[in-house]
Amino acid sequence: MRANHDVTVPFYEIIEGAGAATPWIVMVHGASQHSGIFCAQVDAFRCTHRLLLVDLPGHGRSTDMPGPY
Repeated sequence: MRANHDVTVPFYEIIEGAGAATPWIVMVHGASQHSGIFCAQVDAFRCTHRLLLVDLPGHGRSTDMPGPY
């Protein structure tokens, strides 16, 4: 059996401003947007939470998904 290594990997960013003992917040954007829309939330929560920001495939800094769809 062969594995397909041509799979798109979404871009993600981890912000560990508060350290390992703090809870996580995962931020995933909606259609036609990217993780940059969360800049106000990042500023508000970076001192109290660890943050995971995700760009879905084909958005922001993620590569596009291969077709056909």
